[in-house]
Order: sequence, then structure tokens, then C-alpha cells
Amino acid sequence: MGIQTLIWKLGSPYDAYTAHVSRLNTALDRIRYISDRALGYEAGLQGSVRLVPGSAGREERVERFREQLGKAASTMSDEEFEDFLAHLGGGEAASVEANRATAVLRMGEATRGLEDYFGIAGKELATLESRGFNPGRADVSRQLKENDLPRHSVADYRHLLKDLGTRVGVPTTG
Repeated sequence: MGIQTLIWKLGSPYDAYTAHVSRLNTALDRIRYISDRALGYEAGLQGSVRLVPGSAGREERVERFREQLGKAASTMSDEEFEDFLAHLGGGEAASVEANRATAVLRMGEATRGLEDYFGIAGKELATLESRGFNPGRADVSRQLKENDLPRHSVADYRHLLKDLGTRVGVPTTG
């Protein structure tokens, strides 16, 4: 490395952008991954509910359940319907409850992870915004390209965070 390159690297105020953009993108990737997992756990929990009593009377619940079975039978082959019935009656109560408890525990961990990564992303976004980050500038654009980072603006990142927040039910501002 030549002396001019070293002086330029030491004197360049834009190197910090790369670190903040990198941390922001890492946080966004983790949010996407964890939110996919959390939504999967949620779907599993919802799918594990066999018959929810609710406030309706026993006869009404049974009739509603029979209607649902009739609809399922009309849209499935005989083999698929038999598998469906085996699924409804399958599983011991203790193992179903243990699986539900595990899913609830994992959802709690995912929620904490989402909170952490949304915090990191918000902090990095605020830092970039306060420093006047502009990926359209030639020197900044070059550094982003050299580090294989996307050339999103602060508004683009804010929009991404808002979309991810909406996806998992995290209120976002801005």
C-alpha cells in the first residue's frame, strides 16, 4: 500500500459509512430471518389448536365442526380426508402441550431477538441520517460497491424497516 493510499484512507470520513451500512444490513437480514421463524412458530401454534370451545354452546360447536369436516371432505380425496382425520385425532395431549410450550418459548426468544435487531437497525439508521449519508455521492457509492453493500438511501432503509415492522407487528415511526 502506497503512502498516498494510506493518507487517503486515514483522511476519508466516508469509511465509517461502510461500517454503519454493513451493521444496518446485517440487522435487516437478521430481522428477516427471525421474523420468518416467528411467523412459522405462530402458524404452528395456530395449527395446533384442535377445537376452540369459545362462547357458543356445545351443540352449536359440534354442528360447526361437522360443517367444517363436510367442507373438508368435499374438497379432498378419500385418502387425504383420512389423513386429515388421523391428524385431528393424532397426538397425545401431553406431547401436543409440550410442543406448544416449546413453540411459545421459541416465539419469546424470537421476539427478544427482533427487539434487539430493530434497536440496532434504528441506531445505525439514525447515525447515517445524522451524518448526512448520501449513497449518490461518487466516493460513498464507490465504497459501497467495493464492499458489496446496497446503495439504499436513508429513506429506502426507513421504508424497509417500516415494512419489516408491519410484517411482525412492531410499531415503527417515520
